[in-house]
Amino acid sequence: TGLVHPGGASLQGPHRVGAFAICPQLEGFGYELGLRLAVEKDAPTIGTLVHAGLAYRYAAMMPQRPAWFVYPDGRYAIWILGCGIGRQDAAVEALRIYDAYQAHYQFNTWQPILVEHQFVVEMEGEPYSARTDLLAVEAGQVVLIDHKTIRRLSSNIGRSYRTDRQMMTGLA
Repeated sequence: TGLVHPGGASLQGPHRVGAFAICPQLEGFGYELGLRLAVEKDAPTIGTLVHAGLAYRYAAMMPQRPAWFVYPDGRYAIWILGCGIGRQDAAVEALRIYDAYQAHYQFNTWQPILVEHQFVVEMEGEPYSARTDLLAVEAGQVVLIDHKTIRRLSSNIGRSYRTDRQMMTGLA
């Protein structure tokens, strides 16, 4: 399609291992062959678009931008990616969420180091990877940020994802 999307699934990370544990054939179709559902559900599509916008938001703050940085800003990235997959409705909702995020975090002091960067480590002789949404410095501390989008409010809002496998892999 010619669309440039930051990030994506890890080479051999939590999503792939989880997919393989559920169904090896489904993991093969989804990751090895790149096949997707004919109709993606709204929540994952909107979440993907929001993640793309946030990647652009933080990558724009870096002195050297990643190779995937081809759109002028996060809003444009959301719109062009949403329209490119024929989901203008999802793009509109993703823009609403992105704008709310921008308003809420307009004064954050995160200084991005890496955005949508894939780390690969070896565990017991096997490669394992984690794609980090954002690695930044705040008040002299290195912080790892994994943006989460959810379909409905839950008791996890405002709490740490201390046992989230993506976060634990990223920390490792």
